Amino acid sequence: MSQEKKKRTRKSAEKMAELVLEAESIGATQVCRREGIAHAQLSRWKQKFL
Repeated sequence: MSQEKKKRTRKSAEKMAELVLEAESIGATQVCRREGIAHAQLSRWKQKFL
């Protein structure tokens, strides 16, 4: 019954900006699901880069 923790990875500034722009075009929900990040995290990146 042990659950493995998801390994955390750090994304580069370029990757964060790329994901923010992609979320603007195809939708935040799709990007968050695919990348395994929280919507709030994407929103913080959006404030930082836009």
